This record gives sequence, structure tokens and C-alpha cells, in this order.
Amino acid sequence: MKKIEIRSYEEMHLFIKDEIFPVDSVPSFKEIINIAQSHEENIVLLSLKLESEIVALAFFSQSVRQLSALKYNSLFLYGFDFFDYNPIFIQRGFEKQYINFVKKYASENNIELLILENILHSFNSLNSVKEFQEISFFDKNISKNNFDFIINKKSLKRHKKKLINNDYSVCHFRGNEITDDLISQFSDLHIERWNFDNIESAFESEKRKINYLQSTSNKLLTMIKVNNEILAMHFGMIYNETLIWHSPVLNIKFYEFSPIEILLLETSIFCNENNIRFLDFGLGDETYKVRFSNQNKTIYSSYFPIGFIQKIKVVFSVFLRDIGVNSFLNFLKIIYRKLSVISNSVNIYKAECKEIDKLKSPKHKVKFHVISDYSVLVNYFREMKKSVKRHHYKRLMSGDVYYCLSSENHMVCSGWSSSRNLHLSEIEKILNIEGNYVLYDFFTPVEFRNKGNYKLILQNILFHLQSDAYIYTLKSNKASNIAIQNVGFEKTNIYSFE
Repeated sequence: MKKIEIRSYEEMHLFIKDEIFPVDSVPSFKEIINIAQSHEENIVLLSLKLESEIVALAFFSQSVRQLSALKYNSLFLYGFDFFDYNPIFIQRGFEKQYINFVKKYASENNIELLILENILHSFNSLNSVKEFQEISFFDKNISKNNFDFIINKKSLKRHKKKLINNDYSVCHFRGNEITDDLISQFSDLHIERWNFDNIESAFESEKRKINYLQSTSNKLLTMIKVNNEILAMHFGMIYNETLIWHSPVLNIKFYEFSPIEILLLETSIFCNENNIRFLDFGLGDETYKVRFSNQNKTIYSSYFPIGFIQKIKVVFSVFLRDIGVNSFLNFLKIIYRKLSVISNSVNIYKAECKEIDKLKSPKHKVKFHVISDYSVLVNYFREMKKSVKRHHYKRLMSGDVYYCLSSENHMVCSGWSSSRNLHLSEIEKILNIEGNYVLYDFFTPVEFRNKGNYKLILQNILFHLQSDAYIYTLKSNKASNIAIQNVGFEKTNIYSFE
């Protein structure tokens, strides 16, 4: 049996071109080489050949990876951070020979851990640490109505109906039609959407775009627009009769219109019209994937420690994972939070609008903004180059109002008002102000503090409300207490806690 090791991109291309494989790889080996080459990343092709037939083949890369709380110098299947599934080809019966070959290569290169993740091979007969994940997908051949099973869902049709009269359009781009400009628009949406949930987008790295522009012949980019604005986009991969639901992204401005479900509807229509049998939802445990699937498959990850010491270390890593070390750390954070709350106390103030005289504006020019519509807030934050967060959406959907002072495209001071009972996270109690307004969550950037902006925004809000209003602050926050009283708020006991 011949053991083959190749590091040159040119040799890799020639090797996969000249050799015949019984099955296609997903993703293709050519895609893997192209992405590695474009990133100038080091990869190695490791293959077994029996006489004239390839019996095993995979591409590997090396870096420090983490398993539970511990880090390892690891050898892993290349492509794990982009593709839902990793490419590996092993003929049945050659698993042990191939793994031994790869482990020997790893040992010779001072590798601590071999990682084979997100593949169909379980390696049950080999000694390794194993994990598995259920993947949801839709198979039109086992559905009575093919993709109409998804297309005719009442909720999807209802979501689309809300937008269909608003210059609604759908475009599917394939191959060379997928341009750098389209991927840049996709990238901007992706960054904004994940900042919405305080998660760093993979597109924060400019290199990420390269992956989406490589080997586009089997790629699909779907764009839905409403009133000439992007509603949602999806980047997918087509292999034979399968479309992999790889990267859906929504425009957070239209969050309330369920853009991902509309995107799924249009993708299903595309599959129906283009002889796609499987819509593979790939990695991720989003609930809608189960709802719109009719089949499951299992993919596996196996971890092979290299040497006895590393085996002990991996066993310890798994132990930490199984006892829930992350959950334990979160538990400690909750305890710390509760202890902090015990030591907190707040002052509640009330202002009667008619008794407050207008303050003089600071020397620099400022504009006062009142925003109660979510789409208006998104446009404003984009103009100010600030990230919209999920709590902004929830507050506005609950009827709260956002206020802001701005100066020369800078947010000088901002805050909120609510007419509902408000949860005070500082003391973990609900403030009952019986239908009145309460002002909360004010913020002034450091460079605009001590310039009267906090007092000015409070003054403007009171005149805007034309109503009595409550406000609260920690007793320990001396500056806020002084500013609030200087505006005309007075301490009150006309309220209750729930």
C-alpha cells in the first residue's frame, strides 16, 4: 500500500485531476485547494493508494485548537471553518490503515491531537473521543407535494403577502454572476446582523470574502429586495441534487417581517424549479430547520490524541466538558451578579413638566431626536455608524421611545422612556409607576461628559412628553443624582416595587 504526502498546490491539482474516485467529495477537493491557495495557507494532502486505486484521501491543516478548556497543537481536516461538512474519502475497510498513517504523520510533526469533524464516518471501531450531531434536511421525494410542502406553509405565504405589494423582487445569481460587489453587500449585512446579537461576524476578517468568491460554479446567491432595499440574502452550495443552506442573512431593518422564512420560501421555489431534490440545512440548531425538514442524518467528529500523555489530557478535557465547565462559569457569574445586586440601592425621582424651565444649550450645536419606529432607528444608527442591538428592537416593539442628542454625526447623549412597568436590573425589581413615563438607560460618551448634555436631553424629553415623568439612578452615582436634581426632578415615594 502506497502512502502519499503532497504539499504543493500544483501537485495537488494534478493528483486529483489524474486520479479516479468512486464517489464525489462534498465539498470538492478542488474547492479545498483553491481556497487554501487563495489564502496562501499551508495544507497537506495525505492519501493511501492500493495498487492503482485510491482508497483514502483528505486535506489537512495545522494550528492550535481548543477542546473544552484546553488547547492542543492540532491536525484537522481543512475547510472546517467554512464548509458545513469536511471533505474526506475513505473506502470501507481502510479506516484503520488510513488513521494510523495520519497519526504517524502527526506524531512526526509534533502534533498533539488529530481532529476529524463533521463527517459521515463514525470510526466506531477505532479508539477515539467521539461526538455526533443530527442534521435536518428536506427530501422532496418523500413528500407528497414535493417542495410545495414548504412553499404552501400558511405562515410563509402570510409573511410574503405583507411585502408583495412593496416592489418585491427575487434574484438568483450563479457562477460568474456572483461578484465582489454582491459579496460585499452580503458581508455588510452579515456583520450588522451578528452585531445585533453581540456576536462577531466571520466577515470581520476581509479574508472571509475570498472563500465566497472561490469556485463559484456550483454556488447560489439569492437576494430578495423590498422597495429597492435588501430584505435578505442567502449563499448556498449545490452538489448534484443537493442545495446546502449555508449562509442565510437578514436585513435587521425588516426583522419583524420574518425575512429568513421568506428567504426559505424563495429558496424552496428555486429548488422546485431547478430539479433540486435535497435542501440540506447544514450545521446549526435553529428551530425552523426542524420545522421545515422531513429527514435527519448524523455527522460525526472524532478526536485522536497522539501519545499517552495527550490521551490523558483529552480525557480530562472531555471530563471538563461533560461536567459543564462553561455552565459552571456562567453559574459563578450569576452568583456574582446577585451579590452585586444586594449591595445596590436606587433613588427614584419624579418631575412635573410644568415646573421645569428650559436649560440653556451647550455651546456646540446639538440636535434632539425622538425615535419610536424601529426602521427609523436602524436608518439613524447606520448614519451614525453605530450597531443596532436586539434590545433596541425589543424595546421599540414594546412601545418604548428612544431619544438622542447628536452633533456633527456623533451621538452626544442618549436614553429611553417607557410607559410600562420597568425591570430595574441594578436591583432586580420591577418599578410600578402606574402608567406614567419612566426614563432609563442613559449614556453619554466620555468625550461629551461634563458639558451639560445629560441635563439637556432630560430637559428636551420632558418638554417632548408634556407629562410628569419618573427617573431612577443608583444612590452611589453622585454625578447622576446631582444632574437629575439640577433639571428639576425631586425624590418621591409615589411608586411601588413588584
